Amino acid sequence: MKRQPDIIVVRTPSGSFDKWESLRIVNDITSPTEAIFTIGDDGVWRELKDLVQPGGEFEVLLNGRPRLKGRAEVNELPMSASSGTVLSLTVRTKLSDARYASARPEVKVEQTSIKDFILEVYAPLGYTEKDFYFGENSFVARDLITGVAAGAAPPEDFEAIKVDQAKVQPPETIYEAVERHLKRYGATQWDGPTGQIIIGRPNDEQPPLYRLISKRNSDGNNILTCRKTADWSEVPREISMYGASAGQSAAKQSMRGTVTNPTVQAVYDATGHFNRIVILPTQQGKDQQQVDRMAQREMSARIRRQDAYEVTADGWTYWDGEKHIPWANNTTTDIEVDTIGGPQGRYLIVKVELAMSSSTGTTSTMQLVAPGIWVI
Repeated sequence: MKRQPDIIVVRTPSGSFDKWESLRIVNDITSPTEAIFTIGDDGVWRELKDLVQPGGEFEVLLNGRPRLKGRAEVNELPMSASSGTVLSLTVRTKLSDARYASARPEVKVEQTSIKDFILEVYAPLGYTEKDFYFGENSFVARDLITGVAAGAAPPEDFEAIKVDQAKVQPPETIYEAVERHLKRYGATQWDGPTGQIIIGRPNDEQPPLYRLISKRNSDGNNILTCRKTADWSEVPREISMYGASAGQSAAKQSMRGTVTNPTVQAVYDATGHFNRIVILPTQQGKDQQQVDRMAQREMSARIRRQDAYEVTADGWTYWDGEKHIPWANNTTTDIEVDTIGGPQGRYLIVKVELAMSSSTGTTSTMQLVAPGIWVI
């Protein structure tokens, strides 16, 4: 079956919006989804001024399916004598509000579930349960502080916390307050394509949904550009986290979690280079298991670009020969690029940037990280 072109529609309360010259949508697990429209023509501001004011609603559909639902947040009007006026409009989801609005200190933390805590913290933004996707994550029913659910013991990797520590810590934002507790469960929050906020864990063990290929003399190539990154700029050889207590030095701490990076360790053993040892205190680690997990999480945050790819493919969807599958984060793909080392295998997609313009058509640029690197 021949591949059909992707159909992109932009909707507003006033109807379909077709005045844009270029469009870029960024879906990133670590930040709110946003769309940037570029609209050019000298009369554009007079014609669209009501529509593009902050708060104007926009929805982007890809082949009839939602891709972004948000509201205008930024508009800029650069003007020059040679090119006239160009309007740059940024649309973001309501998760953007959670990054700036302060969480209420009086939110209940005792005898409440992680799910109810999230709903209560987000309530001032007008979000209700229908605005979240909790999926099959059973952890959201567990007690916020104890990790217990229906008499079941807390998970082995659960991080206990005291009531005073569990409370909102001003000036924490809504996003920060929720994220702090989600990390105790090894989870995070990010925007879904329908406008819901997804609560869950990135899954780099799931079967590949796509296949990215760039091979010599092949008719099946779908990679336009590819960049492999082995960035060791901030990668440590070893990280140690120790449970800090008032008045005690790091040397006297009995609870210490240490994680070694095997790749860096091998280079150090062979050459003596990259002897980077990082020692960090934590007041939240209450047992050895918690401190070990914190050390692993800290290592994960520093090695994300140690084995990564940035790949640009044609279109906003993957064509498997029969159907269009939208490129999306929190999915995995097989990648094979024979000019830089042959089969690379399965990678996790953490960021997708969709672009469309009259000069370049539609493209998707994805950031991939190797399995096992990202530990929340």
